[in-house]
Amino acid sequence: MKYSSTYIITAAVFILTAFTLFACSDNEQTSEPDVDAVEPITINDVGISQYNVILRGDYSGDGALEASQRLAEFFDELGVEASMKTDWTEVYSGQEYEVLIGEADREEYGQFRSSLTDADQNPAWGVTDGKLVFCAPDESQLIDSVECFIEYFTDSVGEGFDGDNTAGESIALTDGFKYEFTCSDKLLLKDGGNIMSELKDTILWGVNGHNHGHAPYTDDNTEEIIKLAAELGSTIYRINYNPTNETMLAYIKNVAELCHGYGMKVMLVMDNLSGTVDEIAARMEYMAANLDGIIDYFQIFNETDIYCSKNDDGSFYNITDWTGMSEGYYNPARVKECVEKMAAATETFRRVAPDAKLVINIGSRHYPMLDWYVEAGIDWDIIAYDIYDLDLWNHADFFAEMEERYGKPYMVAECNYPANSGKYLESEQANWLRLFIEQMNNVNSDKLLAVIIYELMDESTIQEGDEWNGEAHFGIVNTEAGKPGEPKEAYRTVQGLLCGGEAEIKRVYEKID
Repeated sequence: MKYSSTYIITAAVFILTAFTLFACSDNEQTSEPDVDAVEPITINDVGISQYNVILRGDYSGDGALEASQRLAEFFDELGVEASMKTDWTEVYSGQEYEVLIGEADREEYGQFRSSLTDADQNPAWGVTDGKLVFCAPDESQLIDSVECFIEYFTDSVGEGFDGDNTAGESIALTDGFKYEFTCSDKLLLKDGGNIMSELKDTILWGVNGHNHGHAPYTDDNTEEIIKLAAELGSTIYRINYNPTNETMLAYIKNVAELCHGYGMKVMLVMDNLSGTVDEIAARMEYMAANLDGIIDYFQIFNETDIYCSKNDDGSFYNITDWTGMSEGYYNPARVKECVEKMAAATETFRRVAPDAKLVINIGSRHYPMLDWYVEAGIDWDIIAYDIYDLDLWNHADFFAEMEERYGKPYMVAECNYPANSGKYLESEQANWLRLFIEQMNNVNSDKLLAVIIYELMDESTIQEGDEWNGEAHFGIVNTEAGKPGEPKEAYRTVQGLLCGGEAEIKRVYEKID
């Protein structure tokens, strides 16, 4: 927040002394402040301009430095020139009034820390023997203590601090003032209001991503992309990956941790169908042993029905029944291969991770593949459908038929405007997703577990030349120079349905009484 020059000129005394924080009960105002003036705020009757040293420990790390720099920037906005120092006695021997960031070598830090309700868990700030102290159980959380301080400072001063005619309160902080808090990231509307979804909360609504082998889903974009999924209002994130070593495991575990931090479940698509039955079993054993309890849903392979509908040269085996709802549509040799590999994969998972939720998906209405898996005695939990038709067939009626046929809960693992059909306007994609989501929301079955959009990011790097490559444009967020760009109209449309308006992840601080 930047402060107006008008206010700086007309309230010079305040600029030199002002800090605004929540008033503790000992310092409540007994009368209304003059709306044309702002009373100075003091710490033990000393103006804040005398707290012009921000002190951190000489051996502190980047967390304390970041917090010190942020506080110094804020002081500068107030018109207070504060210097940052370390606790080297040879360099700086101290003064009566200081700001202590973390474990600076001052006895006041220890006194303040020992006075907290739960010093091992809660960040805090407060006043001890005239020192303004910022404390956190981990140095990386010191920035949260500073940001919390700044937030409550600006909230307390209110509109008056921008030069309007509303005056801030006069608050004198005294020794023993403590502000302990918890902090968390929360999805809120842009105006700070709570999200208000129009959709059923019994359904997981989410989005597909890809692993870091696909641009722009690179390592340096991972956190931003997961945050974009969360800000969409997603409660499930689907990603394809087949880890076979510690480095690959570390990556997908990080993705899962980021998603879970935002309250999103994770569905891992283990889409590598290559190799022998024994090689597939070995890969599945490795993933089951290392990711059980970390991944919420495991999808075994991806759209084996599409693989089985083709010959080795990539041509279709038999398209006389274009719906794919008859057995003659599929290549028998490939069906036999997939049944054997699916059996090995699921049996391995059931042995190693018996409680894992296993998903098998099909494209469109290609249910004969599911019949073959049932006939082979394959055991799995959830059916997933990939749907790119809006009104060619009645989805609710088909789901009801499949529910009666298999008795399993189900998901829509992929859905979107069919970009592979040709170029489209962003408004067409937005309208398609709105109508489809509304259809899914009206499905009268408690077995519909999730609806997941394919996909979050455009993969623009695979667009070559002028010939349209639909796979490059399925995203609901643009990609610019390999980085996440502006959200498309479809993103804002879906976000409106899931959140009630434009939303963002905000850090929320809550006081501990």
